[in-house]
Amino acid sequence: PDEEQVPAFPGPSHNAGESSVFGSCALCHNDLATTLLPLHDTLPCDTCHEELLPGVYGPGHQSRPGADQVPSFSGPAHALGSEARFGECGYCHNELAVRLTAAGAHGSFRQGCQRCHTAVLPGEYRPMHESVPRCLDCHREQRTHHDPGAGAQDECTICHDPHGTGNLFLINERVLTPSGARTVEFSNDNGLADGSFADASAPGSGICETCHRVTRYFRSDGTGAAHISQPCTNCHTHAAAFVALPTATPTGTPTPSTTPAVVSTVTPTPTATPASG
Repeated sequence: PDEEQVPAFPGPSHNAGESSVFGSCALCHNDLATTLLPLHDTLPCDTCHEELLPGVYGPGHQSRPGADQVPSFSGPAHALGSEARFGECGYCHNELAVRLTAAGAHGSFRQGCQRCHTAVLPGEYRPMHESVPRCLDCHREQRTHHDPGAGAQDECTICHDPHGTGNLFLINERVLTPSGARTVEFSNDNGLADGSFADASAPGSGICETCHRVTRYFRSDGTGAAHISQPCTNCHTHAAAFVALPTATPTGTPTPSTTPAVVSTVTPTPTATPASG
C-alpha cells in the first residue's frame, strides 16, 4: 500500500508497539497514535471519528469532526505544544489552551481546566459535556457596575476574559462599551499612565475611561476635569462596585488612600491564535 492508503505504517514487522492500544488505527496512522499515546485511555480514536465505510480502509473511511464537536483543533498532526499541560482539553479547545498558556492560566489556578469545569457527561466529548461556572462561584467579594449577584451572562466578562489575554488581571483586549467595541491595553496599574487605568498618551482609552461618557473625570472621548493620577482602585474598589469612597476634599475630589498601591506590570502579548482549525 502507498501513503494514501497507509499514511504512517509502523514498519515491516507490522508491530505497532505501545500504540497498539489504538487497535487497527495504529497500523495505518502510527505517527498520530504515538503522539496521542499519553491520552489513550481518555481519547480513543472513536471519540472524534465515526466509521463511514465499514470494512474499508482508505481515504474517507472515517468521519472528521466538525466545529460543533471540536471547536479549535490543534492540527492534523494531533500534536500539542506547551499547551499539552491542559491534557485532552487542549485538543478540542486548542485556541483557549494556547491563550491560557500565554497568559499564565487563570490567576493562580495553573493546574488545569478542571479547577473551574466539572464533567457533566463523563466520558463524552460534545457540547455541554463540561459545566460552565459563574464568576460569582469563586469571586464573591467583587462587585461591578453590572452586579455579579444578578447572574447575568456578561456579569464579569464585559471587562475580563477568564481564559486569559495579554493584559493584566485577565482584562479583555477588546471591551464592549456604550460606544461600541474598543481596544484596551492594561499592562500596569500605575494610575494615569500609558497602558493603565487612564491612558496618558491616548486619553479615553484606559480600562477605567473607555466606557465613561458623562463622568466628571477621565471620559472616553479624552475630555474631563483634571484629577489625581494615582491608581483608580485606591478610591474606587472592586468590592464597592467602583463607587468612590465617601471621604472627599472640599472640592469634591476623592481623598486618595494613604496605603501605597501595589504596582504590577506585564509585557503585553498579542492574542494567541490556534495552530489550525
